[in-house]
Amino acid sequence: AAEDAECKAVWQAAIAGLEEGCPFTMCTALHHQLAVHELRPPPGLAADSLEGVLMAEYRAMLRLAKRADFAEGVRARLVDKDNRP
Repeated sequence: AAEDAECKAVWQAAIAGLEEGCPFTMCTALHHQLAVHELRPPPGLAADSLEGVLMAEYRAMLRLAKRADFAEGVRARLVDKDNRP
């Protein structure tokens, strides 16, 4: 019962964090997780290896970091700390 309560608290915190984030980033993260889960690795790497999973994560984050809304979100969260992109 204690483990169930702890698990529920972790999931509630995760959902609350997702609700505060960028919708595009949330969609991309879901797509990435499904791709890894379905073992669709980046070209040339096996998704069942740590290297393959980390490379997929790295590539996804590089694409997100190139978006203007990512830079604006970083500014709002980390620089101005006003959470208003």
